[in-house]
Amino acid sequence: MMIGLSSILIVACVCLTAMADSPPECTERLNSVAKLKDLYCDAHVVFTGTPLSAMSGVSTTPEGGQIETSLTDFSVKGVYKGEEEYNVQVMRSYHNQEDQCSAEAFPAPRGVSEIFLVFGTGASGRYDVQACGHRFLWSCVSKKVQKALRRRIRCN
Repeated sequence: MMIGLSSILIVACVCLTAMADSPPECTERLNSVAKLKDLYCDAHVVFTGTPLSAMSGVSTTPEGGQIETSLTDFSVKGVYKGEEEYNVQVMRSYHNQEDQCSAEAFPAPRGVSEIFLVFGTGASGRYDVQACGHRFLWSCVSKKVQKALRRRIRCN
């Protein structure tokens, strides 16, 4: 029995579409209110949002080191700290010898509603995510932490 090329392409398209629309898994969870407070107090802005578009680039330092950068545009859903904004950009830089995280701060938008909780520094709609553990899928944030976040956190 011969399978035609068009049948293989249809199966491949269906599989890729199913993969693109499946929700992402939790690579990091935020379950601790104490960790939430530390992240919140160190950040200039804390918001939930959905990635709209993303781009990345690679550059080289004079010493020959590699720097990867990603820039993600967000539609802001809720602001917990900082100014109320509707669209923001979040940048993440990765220095290959100094950093344990990849440059991909946020996965490329995949057609599903992925809401992230983001802790950033900066101002005026353009923020930096400095290191690992400064962004979490909202579905990976415990209900206890979500409730604490809504109550407004006091920093010393």
